[in-house]
Amino acid sequence: MKVCKSQCSVFKDLYSAYVQGEAEKETMEWMREHEKECSYCRSWAMEREEKVSIPQEEDTNEDNFDEANRVIKRAKVVMGVGMGLIIFMAMWMSIWLEI
Repeated sequence: MKVCKSQCSVFKDLYSAYVQGEAEKETMEWMREHEKECSYCRSWAMEREEKVSIPQEEDTNEDNFDEANRVIKRAKVVMGVGMGLIIFMAMWMSIWLEI
């Protein structure tokens, strides 16, 4: 069966809603049928799925949590050193100025 280019354009426009399950029932059925019939859209969809699925990792939340902990620890060290310097400077100034 020959498929019209305008149908392929509609398929591409609705593809993200189709994949996420946000399209209406009739639209989902049409998208499934069109994907079965049209080899061009089928290969386009497969390429798109490969591009989307490669960079995603399952442990991203855990990695983000570890990174946040490292940043917090680094901030605590910087704050501790900064406070130490301020106290040292205050003591040194009080001795130097004989307050």
